Amino acid sequence: MKKILIISALDIWSMGENKGAPSLWYTLKGYADNEWKVYFITGNKNRDSIYNVHKNIEIVRFDAQWIKKLFKIKKISFIANAIWWLYFQIKSFLIGYKITKKEKINVFYAYEITGALTVKILSFIFHKPAISRFQGTILAPWVGKKLWKIRLWQHILAFKTPVNLLIMANDGTQGDQVLRHLRVNMNKVEFWTNGVNKDIYFPDFNKNNFKKELGIKNDENILLTISRLENWKKVDRILKAMPQIIKKHQNFKLLIIGEGSERQNLENLASKLQITAYVKFLGALPHQELKKYYNLADIFISLYDLSNVGNPLLEAMSCGKCIVTLDVGDTNKFIKNDENGILIKQNELKKLPKIIIKLLRDDWKRKNLGNNAKEFADKHFWTWEKRISTEISAVNNLLKYNG
Repeated sequence: MKKILIISALDIWSMGENKGAPSLWYTLKGYADNEWKVYFITGNKNRDSIYNVHKNIEIVRFDAQWIKKLFKIKKISFIANAIWWLYFQIKSFLIGYKITKKEKINVFYAYEITGALTVKILSFIFHKPAISRFQGTILAPWVGKKLWKIRLWQHILAFKTPVNLLIMANDGTQGDQVLRHLRVNMNKVEFWTNGVNKDIYFPDFNKNNFKKELGIKNDENILLTISRLENWKKVDRILKAMPQIIKKHQNFKLLIIGEGSERQNLENLASKLQITAYVKFLGALPHQELKKYYNLADIFISLYDLSNVGNPLLEAMSCGKCIVTLDVGDTNKFIKNDENGILIKQNELKKLPKIIIKLLRDDWKRKNLGNNAKEFADKHFWTWEKRISTEISAVNNLLKYNG
């Protein structure tokens, strides 16, 4: 059995067990299901931490909560992040070194920026291949700005750390362009879109029964947004649009799924705008529950500043939903305006209420955009099984070449 050591500052799930972005979990599970022994080192540990997730996955956790608490203090957050980064390098290296001496690891794998340097050092010591994997990047809007390489040094160091294979997610954040700007060797880069569970689509889903469970009237339309509730996700934009929407169309509900530091602020905003009767904050839900909400929705909304091609948008497209999103990053490579969704320019966000009202009143338009979104998804999106099997094939080829 081959053995892989994966190091990350992220936890398996971003919002609790089976809740949040699924890409790290599918990576761990993908290797484990294909008879790899997976050793996962993560800089997250609390009383709710999970350990027993798969017979072929062994999880080692550490943390330094006292450092992480300093992140929230603006004046010292930069220094606090640097201290955490250094602590993470030392701790993960010591744990990784001990595991490798005992288990003879075949591949070292960094999942996201914090683990990249440690993985490279371990691969150098033990003469084994190194892989780095990134979920996208925040760098594109910063490139060329004053002191950007100092402010974002951890990202740049991770991208420029030489590895045998660098996997950058094609999530609309223009990671390929960033890597080229940093003069990374593109011959060692794979630029792949995340996978999607194609069975998420229920063509005969009984919307009325589910609406009854949720206390929603049969004739009410459903707006849906799914994300971490953090400032950069900009969920406040749809809330701020709602008073104007309500003036013209009252027969709808907005469902907000997700957790994060902004939840209380968003709930307070909804109260201030006097729209609480039209909004349901559902918190973070297990991933297997989300399919019901995707299939229930009439319009899926995503208004991030950086890119909108995260897994929620891919899954909404796979369910044939009418998409309303912001035209930033490479989002327009997935959504073609007025063909398989609605794209809004950043400087035209004031049009959002009018766009939503028009779609709520036009059943045919919503259905047509949704059908075209599903057609695009069926043609272009990989399943998670295909996505992970492609990666494992690349890693096996890497082992043969380095053998």
